[in-house]
Amino acid sequence: MAISINWLTKVIFIPKNYLTPVGTDLFELDVNQFRLDLKDIEDGGEGMYFEDTHRHSTESVLAGVTYARQFEVINGYTVEFEDDGTPNGHYQVRLYGANHNISDVKVKNSVSIIVQNSAGLQTVSTGGGGPTATQIAAAVWSHPDGAALTTKMSLVEKILRNKTITDPVNGDFVLYDNDGTTELFRVPLWEDAGASQQYRGQGAERRERLA
Repeated sequence: MAISINWLTKVIFIPKNYLTPVGTDLFELDVNQFRLDLKDIEDGGEGMYFEDTHRHSTESVLAGVTYARQFEVINGYTVEFEDDGTPNGHYQVRLYGANHNISDVKVKNSVSIIVQNSAGLQTVSTGGGGPTATQIAAAVWSHPDGAALTTKMSLVEKILRNKTITDPVNGDFVLYDNDGTTELFRVPLWEDAGASQQYRGQGAERRERLA
């Protein structure tokens, strides 16, 4: 099933069978292909008469390093993943292929997403000849979209010192800000390394990336 856009409510709907299954309750979304499919809708029919759903910056090369493309949902549009009422009540979607703001515009429901954004996200040729470790480090810390070093160190301190809980009701790991009440991160926690059974208070083997 293809994605669709409700032009009146500005909701971009992503059906579950549009995603690529990679596990029992884990799917993937190629953000760049999603962008291309949105553009196909916008370029024809009634889509031509409405505001653009997104803006896009392609891959760019700087100092020998190839930075990943950027995809941003704009003009008040939101993104809704199909909530199909599975027995476990939810599934996860891992997003790849671009830096994006989908987590900021996602319609809240039982579907959770794994963002994987990074200020230093790079596209490296599998044939070798990629950037050196020194180039990667320099690119991450100097990239204009990257957080300042002091901000990064502050976050590291919070991860090491602040209150955390493992929530057996929702199966999540939660990190709190310095006040002990404001959530900084809430990510899925798994009882097994293969991410087939979400945490139920019976021990955990895997925690997803804090993103």
